[in-house]
Amino acid sequence: MKFLKKLVLGIFLIVVIAAAVGFFLPTEYKVSRSSEVNAPKAEIFAVLSDLKTWPEWTAWTKERYPDIEYKFGEQTVGKGANYSWTGDKPNMSGDGGAGNGKMEITEADLESGTLKFKIDFEGYQPMYGTFKITEKDGKSNVEWIAEGDMGMPVVGGYFVLAMDGAMGKEFEEGLKKLKERCEKKAGAGDA
Repeated sequence: MKFLKKLVLGIFLIVVIAAAVGFFLPTEYKVSRSSEVNAPKAEIFAVLSDLKTWPEWTAWTKERYPDIEYKFGEQTVGKGANYSWTGDKPNMSGDGGAGNGKMEITEADLESGTLKFKIDFEGYQPMYGTFKITEKDGKSNVEWIAEGDMGMPVVGGYFVLAMDGAMGKEFEEGLKKLKERCEKKAGAGDA
């Protein structure tokens, strides 16, 4: 009986300490990855600003999420372009679901090489994304940034700790596909 009391007390203390630590963890996150692409800025920007290309090069493809269905808005290119998606399993469910959500391009400026967008995941706080493209000597650096707030004190901070590793891998995968697509197209244009 003494052992059981100590065990229960120990578990209770661990939960209290974890909650106390979680209360002080930041709930805001920022994930960033970049890649050098052997293609001009305009070529890359054309792909990024056309939402119909996103299911082909992002990490969120039909191959990865077979249940995902995309519905594109009337406008699919540039500022105001949007689409929504539905999936059989909820976002962040731990079982690989795509969930439901929508995305809209909020800024598209070729001159500065900046494209901004907002993603609303059903049941979660919005995520704000940015692509920054800088060109030098025919090569372009593409930076993909995502920022947001988990909006869940105590628990959200723990999600933030894992965010860079989890989302960063998806960004790296997407940037690799984007690079391949743009370099192939740029190479075909040179022929």
